[in-house]
Amino acid sequence: FGTPAIAQINHAGRQSTIGKRSLRDPPIAPSPVQLSVGDNMFARTVQRVVFSTPNQMTLAQIDETVRKFVEAAEIMVIAGFAGVEIHASHGYLISSFLSPKTNRRNDEYGATPKDRMRFLFDVIDAIRAVVPREFAVGVKLNSADYSTGGLTEDEAHDQIRWIDEHGGIDFIEISNILISSFST
Repeated sequence: FGTPAIAQINHAGRQSTIGKRSLRDPPIAPSPVQLSVGDNMFARTVQRVVFSTPNQMTLAQIDETVRKFVEAAEIMVIAGFAGVEIHASHGYLISSFLSPKTNRRNDEYGATPKDRMRFLFDVIDAIRAVVPREFAVGVKLNSADYSTGGLTEDEAHDQIRWIDEHGGIDFIEISNILISSFST
């Protein structure tokens, strides 16, 4: 029909549930911070059974995950999409790297607020290196985490500025979702 379509690509990170991965394989995340789904007994049971505490990603796992994002973008090129949107909000993996609440690393992927951007920048740069020039690459970001110790609106503003300075992105979508039953 001639209407360009953009596919959203993501990794669930610590929100990965059993069934998508082996019971023996915990989810991966920047830091071993478990997803909280509430304080009542039912929520705690669901949390314990469905969402286990993630393993902190190794540098090799970070590199492998960047390659998986690239593979997803390459598949979208072959499938005829006009671009991809890298999902970096709502608690998914990249969002977990961007948030001070879920990224407690002391290395180049989390020691400072700008270091928390490195994983996203690695994904952007790796995708840009392989897709055609006219292929759009965008990113979806949180406007804030809305939880104690999470990403603030001021920090989100800094992230937008750093993405603009870094380059390689054609558009940014700012998401402002507040889900009271889930907290980062």
